[in-house]
Amino acid sequence: QVIKGKITVVATGNIWIADSTVVDGEHDADGKPSSDNPNILGLISQGVIKVIDPGMSDYSYVDDKPVEPNNFEYVPIGRPDYDDDDDENKHKRHLPDLMEVEAAITVGGGGWGAENVRRSPYGDRKEAGGYPDYLIVRGTIAEAIRGVVGLIGSDGYIKHYYLDERLLQGVLPGDIWLQGKYIPAPAGWHDYRPTE
Repeated sequence: QVIKGKITVVATGNIWIADSTVVDGEHDADGKPSSDNPNILGLISQGVIKVIDPGMSDYSYVDDKPVEPNNFEYVPIGRPDYDDDDDENKHKRHLPDLMEVEAAITVGGGGWGAENVRRSPYGDRKEAGGYPDYLIVRGTIAEAIRGVVGLIGSDGYIKHYYLDERLLQGVLPGDIWLQGKYIPAPAGWHDYRPTE
């Protein structure tokens, strides 16, 4: 998933990340988009923004077939576990390890995080190449509630977050429906409240 251009996705509900999403163009030696890279992605949600767990569909069977509600067709997300993407295996999916997201992330209702991060006897999060997987974010994160990406010593992702300095200048994604509640600051984002 490579972004070319300046794109902002706005959702009144949730946004689900189903694969690595990076911007096209030059990147610095540290992996961040270079200062003259014109490509950028903004994600703005009134709900949550989460990295999905495609392994959840491994447990959604009836008669060895993925569950398909009436009038809906099952469309798999993530990368196939097997080269032969036939009907028997089409629901068996995973995300890459390293999972990369290059975006300005603004979450007004909940938080940024990952789906299904806690281990349990049923439905553990599906790692790509063994425990643990790594989640890299190059951009900004502004969230109303801190979301969960992983649980130390348990499951989920180990996070590596890098500030994209390009997002500290100009008009930032995030002021469309938040009406200025979140404003950029030199050290990142902070919550602005009137002093009346």
